[in-house]
Amino acid sequence: MDDQSDIIMHTVFSDHLNGVECTVSRLVEDVGIPQQTVSNAIITFRASGLITEKVHPDDGRIKLLSPTTKALEIRNRVWSEAIGLSVYPAK
Repeated sequence: MDDQSDIIMHTVFSDHLNGVECTVSRLVEDVGIPQQTVSNAIITFRASGLITEKVHPDDGRIKLLSPTTKALEIRNRVWSEAIGLSVYPAK
């Protein structure tokens, strides 16, 4: 994974932990990752089963991104191995 892919996943996890779903526009506008890079990463992450993507119920142009249970479990395992403690349970 490259740096921008890491930032994308980190942002999706961070938003999830804060109780919101990340949007493509947040990644492009707030984080500053080019639209094409975000789109390509989402395709890869979806194919790997790490991110779910759904359409916003009030605005079909907005894509909502969330980590999958698989992604949360991987994150917890990596963090557990790194620090010996699971900080955030998979939701």
